[in-house]
Amino acid sequence: MLLLMIVVPSFCSAEVMDKEPALSTLWVVVAIGAMSGFFAFKSRWLVLFVPSVMTLFFLLAMTVEINNFDIGKAIRAEAGEFYVASVYLALLLILIGNLAGYVTRKRSRK
Repeated sequence: MLLLMIVVPSFCSAEVMDKEPALSTLWVVVAIGAMSGFFAFKSRWLVLFVPSVMTLFFLLAMTVEINNFDIGKAIRAEAGEFYVASVYLALLLILIGNLAGYVTRKRSRK
């Protein structure tokens, strides 16, 4: 009985990607975050900076899950490396959108 209790859980697999956002959702969040971050520096920055920061935290939470020892392996097995690379690319695009808005505002003030 003890051997059965040890061996059976090793055959089980968990569905992880039903709890993670789809790629389409990820890219919609990126578009909202990057555009709001870019335009935040051109207008009332606090109004548009909040969605940008929220999307940044959303993506940072996803990177924590991807780098988790147990969950990360399951995400890579189910969704593949393209999904993982997309999360990191999305995080980079949010940062680039914010930085581009900041740079254009600084240049327009000169």
